[in-house]
Amino acid sequence: MAPDPKLNEQQAGPTLAPIVFAIGVAVILVGLVLNLEVIAPAGVLITVLACFLGGVNPFGGFGKVMSVFLALIILQLLSSGLNLLGASQHLATAIWGIMLVGVMILRWVAGQLTFLRITR
Repeated sequence: MAPDPKLNEQQAGPTLAPIVFAIGVAVILVGLVLNLEVIAPAGVLITVLACFLGGVNPFGGFGKVMSVFLALIILQLLSSGLNLLGASQHLATAIWGIMLVGVMILRWVAGQLTFLRITR
């Protein structure tokens, strides 16, 4: 069945290609920054966190690569600071998880505030 040529990308619905591309780029950058041979579960957590911090929409998959790159730099600075303080890897992973949950909550609250402004 051929797609309807009258539908543009907005009408056809979002695709997952942009989010897969952004996550792929982030995985490669995290692997290069952290010098990982195999991306461990903590590496995937950091990658997802970088995409969320970079403003990639998890539902539509749209975002900017430069924003994700900036988020990776911020996360690397935080990681270096934790290493200088002598924090264990388990504590660092817990902090990444707390940051991920915090960013998700902040984005949800921001979306709710925008929704309330629109409905008023």
